[in-house]
Amino acid sequence: QPHKNCLGYWANPADWASWDFTATEAGTYRVFLTQGCGKGHGGSVAKVLLDKSEIEFTVADTGGFQNWLRRDLGTVEIAAAGPARLEVRPVSKAGVAVMDIQKIELVRER
Repeated sequence: QPHKNCLGYWANPADWASWDFTATEAGTYRVFLTQGCGKGHGGSVAKVLLDKSEIEFTVADTGGFQNWLRRDLGTVEIAAAGPARLEVRPVSKAGVAVMDIQKIELVRER
């Protein structure tokens, strides 16, 4: 919905999301995920995949699906500049929905 401005209504744990982009340079990137999750519905497990890197994390209960929390999930490696794909895949669903995602940021570490 336009007022949500996010990837939401993630009720089916078989669903997953991916974003194709062009990496401008290889290297180590810190992954920041801005997520929301309704009161009492946290605890789902998901993973971020990029190239050969994988980060597994537990979804935080933020008190509401649009109560956003920016989380530092760790680092991933991009092997080479060029086409890349970032995926977010649920491992398990603990509540009515996995989470809502407002933003994912990759920040190059120097």
